Amino acid sequence: LNAIEIYKQQMSVEENEKTRICLVDAYGKLALMFDENRNIDKAKKYYSEAIGIMEKCVSENKLEYVSGLVAGLCCLGAMIESEECFKKAYAYAKLLPEDAICMDVIETWGDVFK
Repeated sequence: LNAIEIYKQQMSVEENEKTRICLVDAYGKLALMFDENRNIDKAKKYYSEAIGIMEKCVSENKLEYVSGLVAGLCCLGAMIESEECFKKAYAYAKLLPEDAICMDVIETWGDVFK
Protein backbone atom coordinates (compact mmCIF):
# COMPACT_ATOMS: atom_id res chain seq x y z
CA LEU A 1 0.00 0.00 0.00
CA ASN A 2 2.97 2.32 0.40
CA ALA A 3 3.51 2.35 -3.36
CA ILE A 4 -0.06 3.51 -3.88
CA GLU A 5 0.43 6.37 -1.43
CA ILE A 6 3.61 7.42 -3.24
CA TYR A 7 1.85 7.31 -6.63
CA LYS A 8 -1.10 9.29 -5.27
CA GLN A 9 1.24 11.92 -3.82
CA GLN A 10 3.05 12.17 -7.15
CA MET A 11 -0.29 12.53 -8.97
CA SER A 12 -1.21 15.44 -6.70
CA VAL A 13 2.08 17.17 -7.49
CA GLU A 14 2.18 16.43 -11.21
CA GLU A 15 -0.33 14.21 -12.93
CA ASN A 16 1.41 12.35 -15.71
CA GLU A 17 0.81 9.25 -17.80
CA LYS A 18 3.59 7.15 -16.30
CA THR A 19 2.41 7.69 -12.72
CA ARG A 20 -1.22 7.11 -13.74
CA ILE A 21 -0.30 3.78 -15.34
CA CYS A 22 1.67 2.75 -12.25
CA LEU A 23 -1.23 3.65 -9.97
CA VAL A 24 -3.74 1.70 -12.09
CA ASP A 25 -1.36 -1.25 -12.19
CA ALA A 26 -0.87 -1.19 -8.40
CA TYR A 27 -4.62 -1.03 -7.77
CA GLY A 28 -5.20 -3.83 -10.26
CA LYS A 29 -2.61 -6.11 -8.71
CA LEU A 30 -3.99 -5.53 -5.22
CA ALA A 31 -7.50 -6.21 -6.48
CA LEU A 32 -6.42 -9.51 -8.05
CA MET A 33 -4.54 -10.55 -4.92
CA PHE A 34 -7.52 -9.85 -2.65
CA ASP A 35 -9.89 -11.46 -5.18
CA GLU A 36 -7.80 -14.66 -5.23
CA ASN A 37 -7.78 -14.68 -1.42
CA ARG A 38 -11.56 -14.17 -1.29
CA ASN A 39 -11.36 -10.80 0.45
CA ILE A 40 -14.24 -9.43 -1.58
CA ASP A 41 -14.53 -6.04 0.12
CA LYS A 42 -10.89 -5.10 -0.45
CA ALA A 43 -10.85 -6.56 -3.95
CA LYS A 44 -13.94 -4.56 -4.86
CA LYS A 45 -12.36 -1.40 -3.43
CA TYR A 46 -9.19 -1.74 -5.50
CA TYR A 47 -10.99 -2.82 -8.69
CA SER A 48 -13.20 0.24 -8.29
CA GLU A 49 -10.21 2.55 -7.81
CA ALA A 50 -8.49 1.23 -10.94
CA ILE A 51 -11.71 1.32 -12.95
CA GLY A 52 -12.41 4.90 -11.88
CA ILE A 53 -9.02 6.11 -13.11
CA MET A 54 -9.34 4.23 -16.39
CA GLU A 55 -12.89 5.51 -17.00
CA LYS A 56 -11.63 9.06 -16.58
CA CYS A 57 -8.83 8.39 -19.06
CA VAL A 58 -11.18 6.82 -21.60
CA SER A 59 -13.56 9.77 -21.24
CA GLU A 60 -10.56 11.94 -22.18
CA ASN A 61 -10.25 9.82 -25.36
CA LYS A 62 -7.21 7.87 -24.14
CA LEU A 63 -8.20 4.62 -25.81
CA GLU A 64 -5.07 2.80 -24.64
CA TYR A 65 -6.94 2.32 -21.34
CA VAL A 66 -9.96 0.60 -22.91
CA SER A 67 -8.57 -2.93 -22.79
CA GLY A 68 -7.59 -2.68 -19.11
CA LEU A 69 -10.90 -1.05 -18.27
CA VAL A 70 -12.85 -3.82 -19.98
CA ALA A 71 -10.78 -6.49 -18.21
CA GLY A 72 -11.21 -4.78 -14.83
CA LEU A 73 -14.97 -4.49 -15.27
CA CYS A 74 -15.20 -8.15 -16.23
CA CYS A 75 -13.14 -9.22 -13.20
CA LEU A 76 -15.27 -7.12 -10.89
CA GLY A 77 -18.45 -8.32 -12.57
CA ALA A 78 -17.49 -11.95 -12.16
CA MET A 79 -16.48 -11.45 -8.55
CA ILE A 80 -19.65 -9.66 -7.44
CA GLU A 81 -21.91 -11.30 -10.05
CA SER A 82 -22.95 -7.97 -11.56
CA GLU A 83 -24.63 -7.82 -14.95
CA GLU A 84 -24.16 -4.04 -14.85
CA CYS A 85 -20.35 -4.46 -14.84
CA PHE A 86 -20.55 -6.72 -17.88
CA LYS A 87 -22.87 -4.25 -19.62
CA LYS A 88 -20.37 -1.43 -19.05
CA ALA A 89 -17.50 -3.68 -20.21
CA TYR A 90 -19.43 -4.43 -23.40
CA ALA A 91 -20.10 -0.73 -24.04
CA TYR A 92 -16.44 0.16 -23.58
CA ALA A 93 -15.29 -2.84 -25.64
CA LYS A 94 -17.14 -1.44 -28.64
CA LEU A 95 -14.72 1.53 -28.58
CA LEU A 96 -11.79 -0.75 -29.47
CA PRO A 97 -13.27 -3.83 -31.18
CA GLU A 98 -9.97 -4.92 -32.75
CA ASP A 99 -8.36 -5.48 -29.33
CA ALA A 100 -8.36 -9.17 -28.32
CA ILE A 101 -9.88 -8.59 -24.87
CA CYS A 102 -12.55 -6.29 -26.28
CA MET A 103 -13.29 -8.68 -29.13
CA ASP A 104 -13.83 -11.50 -26.63
CA VAL A 105 -16.25 -9.39 -24.56
CA ILE A 106 -18.13 -8.32 -27.69
CA GLU A 107 -18.46 -11.93 -28.83
CA THR A 108 -19.47 -13.13 -25.36
CA TRP A 109 -22.03 -10.43 -24.58
CA GLY A 110 -23.11 -9.23 -28.02
CA ASP A 111 -26.34 -11.24 -28.06
CA VAL A 112 -27.22 -10.15 -24.53
CA PHE A 113 -26.55 -6.39 -24.70
CA LYS A 114 -27.45 -5.46 -28.28
